[in-house]
Amino acid sequence: METEVTKIISTFPILLADRVTISIEKGEAVFYKGQTTLYAYFIEEGELIVQNPHQNGETYLISHMTKGSFMCDLEIISGNFINTTTVIANTDCTLIRFPSKQFLAALKSNHDFLFMVSQKMAEKMYRESYRLGDDLYKSGVDKLRVYLVKSYREDNNGAQITINKTRQVISHEVGLSIKTVNRSVKKLKEQERLSILAGKIHITPKHYKLLVNDLAD
Repeated sequence: METEVTKIISTFPILLADRVTISIEKGEAVFYKGQTTLYAYFIEEGELIVQNPHQNGETYLISHMTKGSFMCDLEIISGNFINTTTVIANTDCTLIRFPSKQFLAALKSNHDFLFMVSQKMAEKMYRESYRLGDDLYKSGVDKLRVYLVKSYREDNNGAQITINKTRQVISHEVGLSIKTVNRSVKKLKEQERLSILAGKIHITPKHYKLLVNDLAD
């Protein structure tokens, strides 16, 4: 991926002369839903969370974006210069920022650049379409099962793990409302798929095996 990122940066057209490299700290917002799209971005390093806040107060996770991806390309290419999502840094990030008008001019004048950006956008849309197709058949509790299994695999040292995240953060990462997360946690606790200690979710090796078996059925 490092080679690909370097290669993409080397192909940026001369018209993108006003681009700047910026650093974003973990937890910082790059932009918010509903704001005017003033810039396009390229992720040089790091991971970001794409969120969709709703008027009912709930915020849903749409996807994660990693290095090698463009942001705000959809808004600019479509001509609708209003951000459709909120993007938050999930790690410290290095981004390359382009003025939106300059980015659009480069797309119009450089066919290779247009094709590359369009291909990157199509890859994002393909992954999202594939994920949404899978999610249509998953209940809230199954989505939480997948999340817990993944968390255990990432943090497992052969013993119990503690998920030191609030229900709000978990709801964002899973893409469920807090109410659904709370109901699902309660159900899994009743099924002895997890335990709660000091308000935090704990997963033992036994819990993990049961969760994996549930998903395999």
